[in-house]
Amino acid sequence: MHINVHPNDLARFSAASIVRYSDLGAVGDGKNDDMEAIAATHKLANFQDLKVEADKGYTYYIGGKALTAVIQTDTDFGDASFIIDDRNVQNRNVSVFVV
Repeated sequence: MHINVHPNDLARFSAASIVRYSDLGAVGDGKNDDMEAIAATHKLANFQDLKVEADKGYTYYIGGKALTAVIQTDTDFGDASFIIDDRNVQNRNVSVFVV
């Protein structure tokens, strides 16, 4: 997975020491698949040593894409919810999250 982050955004994340799923495109409406944004957020956080915070009140939908979010930094899910839809999974051997 390749992540493109504008230098101004990266500077903002670094100054705050935090990145949110919505910063990398998660919608959090419980309908749009947010897995790519979630995985990208954690990849960026791991590389930049940033804390990850889920957006307050969001419901993240995770479809069946063969992607794994690798969590290596502090992560605060707060009151966010996650819907994991396993109806059309591309690869049942791929974990959704690895901590």
